[in-house]
Amino acid sequence: MTTKRMRRYTLLILMSLVGLVFAGCGGASDTSATANSSELSNIDISGASSLFIAESSTASASMSAATIGSTTKRIFKITPDGYIVEVTIKDKKGQTFTYQYEPSAVYDVNSEWVIITFGGFSYPRSGFLVRKSDGAVYELENSPSTNGYTFNNAKNIQLDAAGNIYYVNYGVNQNGAAVYKLDVSDQSNITETRVTPDTDNPLAFFVNPQGHVYYYYSSSNGNRIRMSNGGLVNLPTGQSLSAWIDLDGNISYISSSDGYFDVVIDDSFNVSTIQNPNPLSVSLYSNDVTGYLIKFIDRTIIATKFGFGPYILEVENPSNSPREISLPEISQWKKIVYSDNYYYLSGVDSSNDPILLKVDPTDDSVSVLLPNSGDYYDIQNMNVSPNDEVIFNALRMFDGAKVVGKIDSNGQLTILNETSSYSVTQIEMISHFQ
Repeated sequence: MTTKRMRRYTLLILMSLVGLVFAGCGGASDTSATANSSELSNIDISGASSLFIAESSTASASMSAATIGSTTKRIFKITPDGYIVEVTIKDKKGQTFTYQYEPSAVYDVNSEWVIITFGGFSYPRSGFLVRKSDGAVYELENSPSTNGYTFNNAKNIQLDAAGNIYYVNYGVNQNGAAVYKLDVSDQSNITETRVTPDTDNPLAFFVNPQGHVYYYYSSSNGNRIRMSNGGLVNLPTGQSLSAWIDLDGNISYISSSDGYFDVVIDDSFNVSTIQNPNPLSVSLYSNDVTGYLIKFIDRTIIATKFGFGPYILEVENPSNSPREISLPEISQWKKIVYSDNYYYLSGVDSSNDPILLKVDPTDDSVSVLLPNSGDYYDIQNMNVSPNDEVIFNALRMFDGAKVVGKIDSNGQLTILNETSSYSVTQIEMISHFQ
């Protein structure tokens, strides 16, 4: 592998922002507006292969009093040719401006949509559904948020087979959580519906292809399903964050026993619960929020640090033989991401040196992506595209520089920026608009 440092000026476009949006989720248009006091009309993410949120020590005089003189966050996009560009925000007149809240999260939804939230990660003040093709926005009445609890780091944004969008909102006033469903089938009439009852406070959820929502809720420390027809089903209890949607689209979860449950819902909404013994020597039961769910078309892998871990456990595979995976190249991991074909682990080796691995799940073969050419990188954030392009933010060990880098599918490393100006809080790969 060779390192290619890009010798070009990084294009930075100053972003200004304010807030608008179309009331409750109206139709897409860059020029139309409703009786809403905000003015945000467009977030220019067009042409982005990835988006990231980074902290900047430069505060603008137009920022709110809460941000002046402090570190501020901004949204940047990485173009397909490797330039880093600050995302511009526009009002309905097409003018750029500064929004009153800092960006807090970016969620890639599907090939057409991105969701961007502002004003806090756990309790965002506002959120927007952004169309990738032109940056047109829809204001969300209830924005996606997180309190750090998910089923094995399941995605915050999930889809059913019909393309409906699901997420948890914890409430600006911290007054309880709910799972919401966003129907985008008619862009002139996008609808937002609360799925879980107001008596429950879901901490984590999954949605299966049929739109049945399985969730763990704190009010009774229970597991429950809200079926797509509105019916509710209580499941055997167990305060476990180990759960997944299996290869058949059924809900699987671990109870406090050593076994696990499969929940099957037929077309007539009849529910059957099947308890299976644990086929592994390692207990799958975990409340560990540092676990990772790794999903491929033919297998499911759970990586967890629970107990005497870390463990990497393949709970589903083509041979129907669950197994524990051994990766002696890495001692402890910090971050795991996966593409359509591989999974990637950043962490340290047995000598406590930073390392980044690429693993083929079909045969457990390992490629060491970092260190590269003798340079070590302590990865702070990373993500990967479906076709195996890795974007990362890291500390370069020999000089302490904060760098933004890219590793292509062939393992070639390119440093996109090494000015020590970015402290990245999130990286999101963007699926291309079709």
